[in-house]
Amino acid sequence: SFGEYTALTAAEGMNYDTGLQLVNQRQHIMISCAKDIDGGLVAIINRDRDITQEDVRNITNYAGREILHIALYNSSKQNVFGGISKNIGAAKQLLKESEFKAIDLPVLGPWHTPLMGTASENLKKYIEQKEFSFKGTEIPIVANTLTDDHIDPKIITNPDEIKEELIHQLDHPVLWAQTIKKIVKEYKIKRLILFGPGKITQKIVNDEYPDIKVCRVEDLQTLEETIDEIKYPGKQSEEPPKDT
Repeated sequence: SFGEYTALTAAEGMNYDTGLQLVNQRQHIMISCAKDIDGGLVAIINRDRDITQEDVRNITNYAGREILHIALYNSSKQNVFGGISKNIGAAKQLLKESEFKAIDLPVLGPWHTPLMGTASENLKKYIEQKEFSFKGTEIPIVANTLTDDHIDPKIITNPDEIKEELIHQLDHPVLWAQTIKKIVKEYKIKRLILFGPGKITQKIVNDEYPDIKVCRVEDLQTLEETIDEIKYPGKQSEEPPKDT
């Protein structure tokens, strides 16, 4: 979700200064909200089969009571759930004898769940007080969290949608898996460039879409490798052709 600010800035939906002020205030708002909640996130993984919507409902609810909230749809075999700590512990205990594996994530709070409602409200107040200016984007942005049906992410281009999405993403699940699927299916892409540290997202995309060429940029070396791949597709390991 943090990367959405980068995307919106690159697409000129907001200027760099606005983006910097927003991400700085956003982190303070999120941490402040998390201090009042003894909560966190847990990744639920099933390496043998896809996780279904029925699985999600069964994991979030126990004995007719919602104990966890879906926070991120990472891939067909991995989702992240958030909640208060005792409920996460209870869910992990219930899943011990199941086909699912649960892994606690090292975060300060239950990000992207209804428990972060106060953070969402406070970010909205901050945006309105500062009267930040958003602009329409010529490059469409696939929203992290805005959707008409809880599954298919919306494509946003206008200022009102941008503002709504930035507020909405703090207490709603991130549709990352659905976002990648939408980009692949609707835009028929053959290459995907991922920005940011680590190889986790690259591995997820490689596993889900083996026919898509995935480039990763996290430092000068990977930037140069990505530029070479764009200029000379499939020939990164070879010497670039000499001018004639």
